[in-house]
Amino acid sequence: MAALQTILAFLVMIGLVITLHEWGHYRVAKAFNIKIKRFSIGFGKPLWRTLRGPDQTEFVLSLIPLGGYVQMLDEREGPVAPEELSRAFNRQSVFKRFAVVAAGPLVNLLLALLLFWGILYFHGEQDFRTVIGAPEAGTRAAQAGLHERDWIVAVDGVAVDHWNQLHEHLVAAIINAEPLQVQVRNPTGQLRLLSLDVRGLNDGEIGQQTFARIGLAPYFPPVPPVIGVLDPEGAAARGGLLVGDKVLAVSGIEVNNFNQMAEIVKAKPEKQLDFSVLRGGMERTLKITPVLHGTIGRIGAGPDAKLVAGLLDPYRIELSYSALGAAHEALRKSADMIAMTVRVLGKMLTGSFSMRNLSGPLTMADYAGETARIGIIAFLGYVAVVSLNIGLFNLFPIPLLDGGHLMYYTVEMITGTPVSDRVMEVGQRIGIAVLAALMGVAIYNDISRIFAAS
Repeated sequence: MAALQTILAFLVMIGLVITLHEWGHYRVAKAFNIKIKRFSIGFGKPLWRTLRGPDQTEFVLSLIPLGGYVQMLDEREGPVAPEELSRAFNRQSVFKRFAVVAAGPLVNLLLALLLFWGILYFHGEQDFRTVIGAPEAGTRAAQAGLHERDWIVAVDGVAVDHWNQLHEHLVAAIINAEPLQVQVRNPTGQLRLLSLDVRGLNDGEIGQQTFARIGLAPYFPPVPPVIGVLDPEGAAARGGLLVGDKVLAVSGIEVNNFNQMAEIVKAKPEKQLDFSVLRGGMERTLKITPVLHGTIGRIGAGPDAKLVAGLLDPYRIELSYSALGAAHEALRKSADMIAMTVRVLGKMLTGSFSMRNLSGPLTMADYAGETARIGIIAFLGYVAVVSLNIGLFNLFPIPLLDGGHLMYYTVEMITGTPVSDRVMEVGQRIGIAVLAALMGVAIYNDISRIFAAS
């Protein structure tokens, strides 16, 4: 079921982003009365097709859902009837051709903005305050002098109050290979200014392992080891554990909070454990064998959700926005993502940033499935990110991409002469090589992540 959900989520996401991209080209071309011969979502063998409109435009759904195209009437692709010459794409002014090509990426950017705005305005943001858990010994945070329950209130002089903001600063500092000046407030209210050195962390993929090396994670107050929920088919229920039981020890190891118990269980799959529990004022021992789930043990028991929510409430933060405030934040978020993407790609090209951060369709599908399982808001947020990146990528001046054509049209606007067929032919070969190399690296990274996770 999880695999099917991942496939469906990916198809919905990529289908929406590609369809709107091609729709942008299509609508502007129609506005200029350019004849559209085919509107295709996907490449390769057609799975479905229909003819629509007075021009009998062919609408096609094809096998490979990794792109699409709008085929317009063009003398360079075959003979054009004299009465239709005015509707051929190649006969349009350079400004009209520029607008048609630019429309696709711009619709992607607009979709991202609208989704960000809608999420912020109608749903707001839920996050945790930047109070940190205990950094592990040897991590960058520990070396900087950060301690459990320190509250990071500013980074490089800019106030932060939730983890999304802090992550943005961390990622930017890692990309730029710069240390961060963090201002923290300890539980007694004392302020300290510390230097957090994140240089040298851009040697691989930026992800959870990177943040683990830094040693920064949200603080979660300890949850009493009292059973609040049980899977009736789980190992805990089969072993006699009941809701309301307080776990005192597991195989002789004293347990003071739920997380300690969970860590013991995770580390002991398929090994019988002795659970010492307090029930009705009396202590008793139960024998429970965690089942293997992936690479860890599970018993199918959890804490009381209301209790956990109550403990977390002081650390939660909910942000709401007016229509104008949501628009401003959506623009800021989009601009920051674009600037960061451009910096990362620039550093990849110069070799100062790892190519392992390049992701392909398999990673996109995995994230689409994960966000879909979390909920519609998370999924739409990821659609916005993908749409933004696809729109931006298509604007890069690489032949074969929209940006390559826009580069040619810009030269034509400046010189007053179209780029020669020879230059376009050489550019096409270069574009194929560049895109093939990027796709090869991206798919290699995808496969490497899959094997690393298995």
